[in-house]
Amino acid sequence: MKIRSLYFSVVVLLVCLLFIIEAVCSTHFQYNFSFIGYGGTFKYHDLKILGIPIYWVMLLCGFAATFVISWKKKEKYGLNKTQAIILPVIFLLVAYTGAKILYIVECYDAFKKNGLELSGLSLFGAIYLVLLTTPIIALCCKKKTLAMYDFFTPFGLILLACVRSGCFMNGCCGAIKLWYGSNPVILPVQLFEVALDLLILELCFYLEKRFFEQGLMYPTLMVCYGVCRLLLEFLRDTPKDWFGVSHGQVFAIISVLIGTIMLFQIAPTAKPTVNDTTKKKKTKAN
Repeated sequence: MKIRSLYFSVVVLLVCLLFIIEAVCSTHFQYNFSFIGYGGTFKYHDLKILGIPIYWVMLLCGFAATFVISWKKKEKYGLNKTQAIILPVIFLLVAYTGAKILYIVECYDAFKKNGLELSGLSLFGAIYLVLLTTPIIALCCKKKTLAMYDFFTPFGLILLACVRSGCFMNGCCGAIKLWYGSNPVILPVQLFEVALDLLILELCFYLEKRFFEQGLMYPTLMVCYGVCRLLLEFLRDTPKDWFGVSHGQVFAIISVLIGTIMLFQIAPTAKPTVNDTTKKKKTKAN
């Protein structure tokens, strides 16, 4: 059986359900599982693996997954071995730089106070900077820009899912506090986002199979992720100080608008890919 991101999404949603049930059904915060803490959150906020904070461990796991995908798809996209190794590194550097730049713009006061730190990322910055730099990367690799957008799309979604998993276990980027009787319930909004990222990845893999190298995947990411974040931000415990919405919601709207414009430009010319199986069937029919 082929492993699909859809299956992982279902598993994540079941984990979400577990945490919510524990929060709602607990008596005087006596949770049945030791890894569940206050309000149905992950308990070990200082969890480390080999001395590395869990947030960065999850990011590294996502980075490793991009290597696997790059290597498996190198022949499909006509990449050599060197390109298959270097492109995930370039993607991570560009995505991290974009996320850091937007964080500095968004939280300039904190940046002035604490200086340049490894932590502190605004994920839409990664999406924007990858969008801007991909044509340059494609030119350097002598590949079509739309094809490179398709190639990079799974990298972005996997890293987004892994980073949000790290957020959940780190105890950051949490949801607003709700009350069920006398029990506080903090919805695992980070895991909601992980599940949605994986569903978007499933959709993008379908588009890759159906419309190979035609550039539909990245704008689909921008639209779908933007809509998800726009809605999830209503649950997140973030300041809504930009005209009654959060910073993330403003960035989400921008992402949806850009992605929609790209889709309107690309979709009319997109044609279903004719794969080898289809060719063989047509040949036999003739």
